[in-house]
Amino acid sequence: MATDNLTSDDLHRSGITRWGIMALACAGLAILSANVANLIPAHVIGALHATRVQSGSFNQMRGAVSDLHADSRRLASEYRALQARFNLLDTDRNETIRRLAAVENSLPLLIESLPLQSDIDRSLLTASIAASAPEVYEAQGGTIVVRRSPMFDDVMEQPMPPALAGPVPGR
Repeated sequence: MATDNLTSDDLHRSGITRWGIMALACAGLAILSANVANLIPAHVIGALHATRVQSGSFNQMRGAVSDLHADSRRLASEYRALQARFNLLDTDRNETIRRLAAVENSLPLLIESLPLQSDIDRSLLTASIAASAPEVYEAQGGTIVVRRSPMFDDVMEQPMPPALAGPVPGR
């Protein structure tokens, strides 16, 4: 009986040792896999956890979302470029309006300052209107009266600066 006990003890100890080594190996493998999991991309882990039916649609959806993000960035860039162009056009338009208003304001004054003997046919000027009766329009809260008069009715002789004698500097 003593020999039977010894062998069963030896078998028992060797079994514990084997199971202990296997437990240590499994624990080491678990720690290693937990650390390696951080190095694996998320879409790979997602594909491993997904069912066969879900894996294709999930990965396709992830790809579609990344494409949408790229398109969104491209559209934002194009929007900024178009906004800059619009601002430049608006600045040019404002400058054109300012210059046109300056011409509209100064041209009648320049024409009126010309002497009556000048070579201008004053009857062809668009601002020249024959004397007529005032026009009356009904509007909300009252009436509007429009009176038109010729541009050169009572032209006063305005003194012009004397002509420059000799060559003009800078020409």
